[in-house]
Amino acid sequence: MTAATDNQAIDLTNCDREPIHLLGRVQSFGAIMVLTSDWIVINASTNLGELSNSDPELLIGELANSIMHPDAMRRLRDALGNMGDNDHSERLFNLQLFARSSDCFDCAMHFNDDRLILEIEPTGQHVPALNLQTLRKALREICASDNLQAFYDIATQHLATLLGFDRVMLYQFHADDSGEVIAETRTANVDSFIGLRYPASDIPKQARALYVRNLTRIITDVADEGVPFVQAEEIDLSMSTLRTVSPIHVEYLKNMGVASSMSVSIVIEGKLWGLFACHHYSGAHFVSLEQRSIAEVFAESFAMELSSRLGRMQQVDLNVTKSLHLKMMSTLNAEDSVFENLKQHLASIKSLIRSDALVLKVDQEVSAAGDPLSAEDLGLIANRLNRLGPDDLVVTDNLSHFSQFASLGERFAGLLAIPISRRPRDYLIFLRKEEPYQVNWAGNPEKPVELGPNGSRLTPRKSFETWSELRRGYSAPWSYHDRAIATQIKNTLLEVMVRNIDERDRSTRAAREQQDILIHELNHRVRNILGLIGSVVSQTAGSVKDVEEFRHVLGGRIHALADAQNQLTESNWSFSPLRRLLDVTLSPYASSQARLEIEGEDVLLSPKSFTTMSLVFHELATNAMKYGALGRTGGEINISWQLHDDHTLALQWVERGVVIESMPERRGFGSVIIQRSIPYDLGGEADISYQRDGMSARFTIPAQYIGQDSKGNNATLNRSAVVKDATKPGKNPSMQSVMVLEDNMIIGLDLEQTVKDLGFGAVYTAASVREAMSILDKQDIDFAILDINLGNETSFKVAKRMKEDGQPFLFLTGYNELRQDAMSDFGDIPVVSKPLQKSALQKHLNGLVG
Repeated sequence: MTAATDNQAIDLTNCDREPIHLLGRVQSFGAIMVLTSDWIVINASTNLGELSNSDPELLIGELANSIMHPDAMRRLRDALGNMGDNDHSERLFNLQLFARSSDCFDCAMHFNDDRLILEIEPTGQHVPALNLQTLRKALREICASDNLQAFYDIATQHLATLLGFDRVMLYQFHADDSGEVIAETRTANVDSFIGLRYPASDIPKQARALYVRNLTRIITDVADEGVPFVQAEEIDLSMSTLRTVSPIHVEYLKNMGVASSMSVSIVIEGKLWGLFACHHYSGAHFVSLEQRSIAEVFAESFAMELSSRLGRMQQVDLNVTKSLHLKMMSTLNAEDSVFENLKQHLASIKSLIRSDALVLKVDQEVSAAGDPLSAEDLGLIANRLNRLGPDDLVVTDNLSHFSQFASLGERFAGLLAIPISRRPRDYLIFLRKEEPYQVNWAGNPEKPVELGPNGSRLTPRKSFETWSELRRGYSAPWSYHDRAIATQIKNTLLEVMVRNIDERDRSTRAAREQQDILIHELNHRVRNILGLIGSVVSQTAGSVKDVEEFRHVLGGRIHALADAQNQLTESNWSFSPLRRLLDVTLSPYASSQARLEIEGEDVLLSPKSFTTMSLVFHELATNAMKYGALGRTGGEINISWQLHDDHTLALQWVERGVVIESMPERRGFGSVIIQRSIPYDLGGEADISYQRDGMSARFTIPAQYIGQDSKGNNATLNRSAVVKDATKPGKNPSMQSVMVLEDNMIIGLDLEQTVKDLGFGAVYTAASVREAMSILDKQDIDFAILDINLGNETSFKVAKRMKEDGQPFLFLTGYNELRQDAMSDFGDIPVVSKPLQKSALQKHLNGLVG
């Protein structure tokens, strides 16, 4: 143990820094020989000569086979071949080791880096069959015990029988590294330690680490000062059972009245669960290496059975979390975030582990059930947890131990955090309030600092009388059940998160694929529309008398095309009339020289079939304009449909009045849409055929996509879709100046010309809100046309000012739908779709003048 300085806090935690594996001495009941890998002796304890009948100083530098019996060397070499890493040891019993001595010894050897450490003890009384039978009986009885306490009690009883100590205790470590005696067997007249707690400082950290590596520790005689090595050097004796004992621990044992002690580690899943602590009071007590090996087998068997029992106790809770697992997996919505999918189950999760509050943190989103937490407290928890390992549960029953949790510790004492992701960390956090409880310590764990016979070092407490403490700042401890359920919750949440991510990935991939199709279709549609506009321009040019008429007629037809596009996107999730679809789709061709006939009863199409059929009709009409009846004088198109008894819809598109010399050799994407959309998207049928006098197409749409139309839609084609503006340019006496707010220059120029054609005396154009406000400040505006979307801003600020000033205006937009909250202040203001027709503008002006 390190000496205390004036500037160093003196407490029992200084023992944590004591190099107990480098004490440089050996208990005198055995000897140690240090050899190289080629069996050269490089050091030895000074008592080796008594065992080998040789001067130990003269053995340094000698080959081992020069002093050892040949048969012993053979057995040692054979055992050496079975050794693994540095923490593995091999043991040989009843071995005639030295050539100059007929005595037999028990040996244990292990490697420490490149050195072979050979521990030598006189062979004790050979274990008779009775002891082996006692071991077998003990293992049978502890496995047959019907509860944990009986399991513990029987284990200490049998170990006391096997080893012969006056007291054998089962000592369990708690989460704070303090220990508690949970079972005890006494064969001497000594006070009971059952139920007493010992502070963590009683067994320093480095000692607990050695207990995991080396399962047995023997102190045959507390009064034994040990023997040194021939060569004074630091030798790592971590795996040695013969190393001497820290003076602090010797004094600790003397204060307890212990003359000899032994411990056997209980290790479960690589962690120190507890110890069998054995005390003898009447004097030195020797336990041979063979007996200690049997004790190790007993402890390892005990640990395996204990692990199995704890595991079974945890498995009982599988049914508790199974329903949660099924519920969470069945309600998983791939469209929602991980947070939203978990949030709805917080109450169910909280019911599984007793707690006062439950917090879910995913990314920057937080939700809580039970007692509320402040944002500051949540931040403190997250910062602390993010410093810890990402995979393990974080468990404490005393948050006040962490300075970062000082404010949180005033309301909550215990925390159990379940990590459900890696960095950035997401957690499910259970919190418990303080529950004061009484602890019986073996002496005062917070005794004043003393200086003792070891100089400026701590002296262990001399009193081990029961010292009761009412512990405050602690919650009820988190039990094995709690931790087991937490682990199952963690597994369930991780599965939900993985499933959610997989589902969202699939949805994203599907959406991306759909987006690619839509982009391809959009590109195709744009080319078709541009080609169609070219054809409309050509036909319009040959049927008008002058430029003015050409401008009006062409503008009306292009407006009808835009209206058809709006119809495609406005058919949202409700059944829509088939006739309306045909009406809007064919309106741009109403003035063609082809004759259109539509026959069929009133039917409605579902959203999916409406969208599919809008694509099909668009492609049919486009192809008819390019190659078929719509582009020919005297052409005829007959569109008809019938509902069959099974409510499937049979639809025909028949073109006549054209001459087809041969079947089309090239099939573009439009033809693919016509032929494959209905079979692929709707599970229906499509049949396309070509005769010399025209093309015909027949489609069958399944019944689930068809509804009855009760509104009595007109079956004739609405030929008035092509608007002819009869308005004559002239003066508007009450409207002398107008402002146009439009961020697109070409559209702005067109609007300016349209307004001038209607006779306005002055037209002011603006491309931004700032410019529009400036115009309003300087000019008297009678009327305004405001484009709603101006790139990175909207015209609502301008509209609000004009409305407050009582100035008339209308909105212009290229969007089919507008946000209701954005338009709530302008419900009475007209909204006109682009492109703006002169007739529509005149209509609104007439309304304002009237």
